[in-house]
Amino acid sequence: MPTVILLDVSLSMCRQFNQKESSETIIDVACRNIDKLLDKFSTSCKLEYTSLVVFSSLYEVIIKFTRDYDLLKDALSTITTYDKTCIEAALQGVRTSVIQEWGTSVPVNLILITDGASGTGDGSLKESLSSINNRKTDDPFPLPFAFPCNLSIVCLSRDKMKTNQKLFEELITLNDNKGEIYFPDVLNEASVQQCFNQVINLHYSSFECSIKCGQMESDITFYPKPNFDNTVASSLYSNSKDNISIISKLKLPNSLQVIGFIDLQDFSNPPFISRHLVLPTTVSNEQIKSREKPNFCVLLHGSLKMEKMGAVVSLGYGWYGMLYSWSDHKKKANLMLSIFFPNVPFTWLGALKQLGPAYELPNNPYRIDMKDNTEETPFPVAPLSRRSYHSQSNAVWIKQSGLQSDIQKLLRYAKKLPDKQSAFFKEVNKLRRAGVIYGFHEMLNGLASTLENEGINMSTEVSVQLRHVAEGLRNASTRELNKNIIAINMFRKKSSDV
Repeated sequence: MPTVILLDVSLSMCRQFNQKESSETIIDVACRNIDKLLDKFSTSCKLEYTSLVVFSSLYEVIIKFTRDYDLLKDALSTITTYDKTCIEAALQGVRTSVIQEWGTSVPVNLILITDGASGTGDGSLKESLSSINNRKTDDPFPLPFAFPCNLSIVCLSRDKMKTNQKLFEELITLNDNKGEIYFPDVLNEASVQQCFNQVINLHYSSFECSIKCGQMESDITFYPKPNFDNTVASSLYSNSKDNISIISKLKLPNSLQVIGFIDLQDFSNPPFISRHLVLPTTVSNEQIKSREKPNFCVLLHGSLKMEKMGAVVSLGYGWYGMLYSWSDHKKKANLMLSIFFPNVPFTWLGALKQLGPAYELPNNPYRIDMKDNTEETPFPVAPLSRRSYHSQSNAVWIKQSGLQSDIQKLLRYAKKLPDKQSAFFKEVNKLRRAGVIYGFHEMLNGLASTLENEGINMSTEVSVQLRHVAEGLRNASTRELNKNIIAINMFRKKSSDV
């Protein structure tokens, strides 16, 4: 899951860490150990995103969520200290940053690294916590977050921690009791490293088991370690408390059994609890040189990649996962495991435990086209009755590029009016409907202005038509959702073939 490293850069972090042994400041010790923490992430959590945020009286997002750990390390060398501590402002910054990037459903690890100072006067942690019950509804305390979060607090000063420990414990309590506090037993480097190692072992350690397929077997390692706690369960499967309780008690077996293979196109994109990088357990150099132990995990990954298939893995009664090859548009591919919800069938596949080999069926549903030797699978299974929403052409904009592509497509049709009148109005009404549903009225107004500008250099008939469409887009929010914009009469006679 994504990680936010929240570093205190207030003036108190400039104090000497240990006056007897070293002249290093607390901020120096913190940055050095964050650097080591990032080294661990680059090996065990290379597919997860990490962000670096610093704070004093205000907060600043130094590096947004990224997998570039060298970029995060370089940013550590540029950090400077500022003024007093304000932890509430820091938590507000984390809340804003996470929601903008991930929304409210993705679980996040938050690592707060500080010297234990709580601040003074207005904005101090003591002042913030004492005023929680007297706040206005539009200015609540950031905790608990709207998204699932584990809060790990690493304090690098024993004297400050003794004074303010109860305040930090209250932060954990406000975070639905999800979190831990770490501070060194003695003020030395080894004790600080132990604090960071405890965070790593709890949230970023690996999980080792074996994978079997018939007579073949291999030892494998998962990154990150599966963790089906109540926080993750409630964020991913909130249909009922019973389901949350079931998921929070799940434990992976020591041996995973491959029970079959399905085309990735048939698997589509099923919902999953968690996703893990699967690597072969490290073997000795002697075994590698002698090649006495071929690795089944490597063979399985290569086969799945070449055949574009997924391996169905049994994790327990009614509980399954999928092994598949995955690449983030780079040359290197990785073997991944997606863990599915227990006892939850896929609408297009049905219950996985009811699937079997096609040759055992009375009539093989797989048809081979003799012309191009391609197979057609029976998935997805068509529903018995067609839903009303199936006839709608909905627009989904996950990234800015998707919206730009749809608008550019509409403008291309606009330049080819009246020949492309049918396609033009189909795209117009698709964008109009999406804008109304999402409340994206600014987009509709901007699109209306763009169409009017495009019509300036076009023929009179096209210009009038585009102004008509622009007016309909501007008034979209006050019209019925399903009331489409239709062409005015001047094109209908000239475009009888449309």
